[in-house]
Amino acid sequence: VHTDIGNSCVAIKVDRRLTPLSTPLENGNSVEVITALHGQPRPAWLNYAVTAKARHGIRHYLKNIKTVDAVDQGRTLLSKALLNAGGNLDALPVATLTRVVSELEYSDVDAMYLDIGMGNRLAGQVANELLPDPESASARSDKPLIIRGAEGMVLNFAKCCSPIPGDPIVGLLSTGRGMVVHRCECLNVKNTKLASDRMISVEWANQTEGVFSANIRVLTKSQRGVLAGIANVISEFQGDITNVVITDRDALSTIINFSLDVRDRTHLANIIRRLRTVPDVFKISRTSA
Repeated sequence: VHTDIGNSCVAIKVDRRLTPLSTPLENGNSVEVITALHGQPRPAWLNYAVTAKARHGIRHYLKNIKTVDAVDQGRTLLSKALLNAGGNLDALPVATLTRVVSELEYSDVDAMYLDIGMGNRLAGQVANELLPDPESASARSDKPLIIRGAEGMVLNFAKCCSPIPGDPIVGLLSTGRGMVVHRCECLNVKNTKLASDRMISVEWANQTEGVFSANIRVLTKSQRGVLAGIANVISEFQGDITNVVITDRDALSTIINFSLDVRDRTHLANIIRRLRTVPDVFKISRTSA
């Protein structure tokens, strides 16, 4: 693959089906690379790049990113890795962070973030150093987060409605799963027959950080290049496409369902607002799953 194509890649099709960039290829697969003007390599690609040449190309590009952007990117990657491991970067004791920075031989914490952002060190490795005891949390959710009203509880986020910071939420106590957080408008909440004493009023904590999954449905004209234009906008607004499903509605229109990683409701709203201005996009809506 030509370097310029890799540097602007935002999605791929394997055997004409959109798949995550991390999908292993098999002999005989046909691969189509979708590029966009604002696409660029991500440090996370180093986790599944196979060849040394690919890793070198990614690192070479990342080293040209401005230092301040790389520091911010490194902090975001570490925060996400900690959340996935059951921790919280903002809740870490200063002494723990200082100890790991010293043990890894960095001059300060920004130097560590810079190294992560540049792709020289994997965020997951640093997260393991910051959380050395994986048994410290008996049960962890896929994306744990501190939520007011749920202190000390095991948290899970409902996949049926994918709540993100900014959404009105409610907690449902579930045997064996702790508290499951839903959007208040979720049909599973409205239709639930659970006793009211199993519902708990909760809200997002202040300055919630992390990456959260959201789903949108885009109705577009059946025309070549529309997908690339949409992917370009999502990449431009720092959203990550984690899954795409395309369905032909009729001969003239197509439905594209996206799963995105976003920071919060405002971030998602900004992406949707910009997508409405894309030519040949008819309608956009947020979906539950």
